[in-house]
Amino acid sequence: MADIRVPDLNIVLIAGRLVRDPEIRSTPSGRTVTRFTMANNRRFKGKDGETREEAIYISVVSWDSQADYVYKYLRKGRPVLVEGRLRQDEWDDPTTNQRRSRFEIVARNIQPLDWGTNSSGNSGQGNMPPNEKPISNMNNYPNHGEGNSYPGANYPDDNFPVSEDDVPF
Repeated sequence: MADIRVPDLNIVLIAGRLVRDPEIRSTPSGRTVTRFTMANNRRFKGKDGETREEAIYISVVSWDSQADYVYKYLRKGRPVLVEGRLRQDEWDDPTTNQRRSRFEIVARNIQPLDWGTNSSGNSGQGNMPPNEKPISNMNNYPNHGEGNSYPGANYPDDNFPVSEDDVPF
């Protein structure tokens, strides 16, 4: 059993709602970065048969054109689907002099999940303009070395037009 090979796979796919509006800033090198927190709820039955709900809160970071998109179109309460990779951020807390850490998702794709009519009467992707589409951050992983070693990052773009007759549901 010493010859077992485990792939280095780091893919996260999670749906939830934004807890607060995204925060945007620029790095000294001029890159745009947006951070937001989303909540994911899980319903389950306890041993006593009562339905319970548990929420987890996840930090999400997006970069460059995707960060601009997030800041412009996503707001508190908006349901989204986030695909990305998990990263651990570590720092020294100056108030307690202790080492702190947190996990966050570095977003590759962010997709709004509210497909109803928006405030301007356009049907489609929430409050996005009719010609706007979600931005993929496929090749913009910061601190990820040269090239993109993210699994599936070199697949061709599969955003092709689909008519409503092609959708099976």
